[in-house]
Amino acid sequence: MGKFDGYLMVSDLDGTLFGNNYQIPKNNIEAIKYFIDSGGLFSIATGRGMVACDALLSELPTNIPGVLFNGAVLYDLNNKKVLKEHGIDNNEAKTLIKLINKKFPDIPTVIFHKRKMYTTIVNDELKILIDKIKMPAEYMPIDEIPFPWYKMLCEGSNNRLLEIKKYIDELNYPMFSYVFTNSTLLEIIKKDVTKAAGLTELTTLLNIEMSKTIAAGDYFNDVELLEKAAISVVPQNAPNEIKQLANYITCSNIDGMIADFIYNFDLQQNFIVN
Repeated sequence: MGKFDGYLMVSDLDGTLFGNNYQIPKNNIEAIKYFIDSGGLFSIATGRGMVACDALLSELPTNIPGVLFNGAVLYDLNNKKVLKEHGIDNNEAKTLIKLINKKFPDIPTVIFHKRKMYTTIVNDELKILIDKIKMPAEYMPIDEIPFPWYKMLCEGSNNRLLEIKKYIDELNYPMFSYVFTNSTLLEIIKKDVTKAAGLTELTTLLNIEMSKTIAAGDYFNDVELLEKAAISVVPQNAPNEIKQLANYITCSNIDGMIADFIYNFDLQQNFIVN
């Protein structure tokens, strides 16, 4: 019997598992190997997609599928195979993007379909977005971009994105959800698609009780996930509103917050509660 038998842990990437420059601190990798070798189940829950994960996670040990695109895709990281998808497939999405592009022509928007990232606007800001996403963008007229769309994404200053969010709220598209993955990225996804829903799919697939789940995250797109998991883990660098959701607050992501949690994880003791 391993110390972590029956426990399932998922971690966000940016601001959580990653340290500097999209690198995973070595102590995180060592701790995750220890967690898995001791009976634990480990993977990721991220807004990133298959292309970025395949490129950035070659050294990451995982033994269960990951939750990608903020819950739109359940993905076998080791065999590089989509297991489930919950994409957008209605024309209201095309109308919404057209309206956003018309009112905010300076803001680049991209759409994710399978392993492709399409853009509807080409400008200097797009280069910044491509660098953040770590994958190329292909221009295509909005009506030609095939369904399903895993998510739509806008990039810009926080104030500008707040204007877009207010505009979308006024337009009233209840079939979509809107979430900030950081202060300069606003995502539009299918209603009820969340990392928490992805975690539920994982527990069902693997026959794990929700009471044996652990989630690590640092930002507002992690809220539902942190609330859903039995144990929520948040790094010191997270916003105060996110820290309030934590059962366990670790060191910063730069210093290896996943390792900090795992090495202090004791099934026989209470967790540190914020």
